Amino acid sequence: MGYLVIALLVIWFIYWVITAIIVPYVIPAVVTSATAIFAITVLLAVIYGAAMAITSYARAFSKHTITSNRRS
Repeated sequence: MGYLVIALLVIWFIYWVITAIIVPYVIPAVVTSATAIFAITVLLAVIYGAAMAITSYARAFSKHTITSNRRS
């Protein structure tokens, strides 16, 4: 009988921890951190794409100016 009471107390404590701590604090933190990670990833991808576009454009522009300078 004592084991059953201890098991019920443990289950109640785990349930209390889940409802009191995990649900209000951990789940929103996980959701916000996932959103933040997603936003940072998108931001880095946009910055990387912009940097690649700028460098490729700069290379093409520099090649164009070099070739036009050679012609003249």
